[in-house]
Amino acid sequence: MANVKFYFRGCSVLITGASQGIGLSIANAFLKSGATVINMSKSPQKIRNSPGLKFVQMDVTDTGSVRRWIKEFTRKGRIDILINNAGVYPREKLLEVSEEQWDKIFDTNLKGLFFISRMVAEHMKRHRKGVIINASSFAAVTPSVGA
Repeated sequence: MANVKFYFRGCSVLITGASQGIGLSIANAFLKSGATVINMSKSPQKIRNSPGLKFVQMDVTDTGSVRRWIKEFTRKGRIDILINNAGVYPREKLLEVSEEQWDKIFDTNLKGLFFISRMVAEHMKRHRKGVIINASSFAAVTPSVGA
């Protein structure tokens, strides 16, 4: 397969949950391609030393704060690409997952993804361009042993 290079110079990419793993790898790839990358994470202090990343410390389940931040950011800038990567995965067996844990999983993995996508899509529609990508780990499609 040929070595394909992508260039995103001038593009603004918002990635949720990019403080580690898949999200951090995606963020670094976009940085190398010339994009401006904004990491929205509950814990961005884990990657403070990564050059070129802009940080927004925020929980995707806090829809009011996310809405205010997107409104403020898009007044002076734009979001060309949204990558929904924030997610939580229970390590417990099904019978051990509490209602509170389930609410956190649902609010992060589904509700947060839906609302941030809708907010950013409104912005993208006004600008008549944009891309929304939903990412997940392999754990989303592979059951845990002993669950």
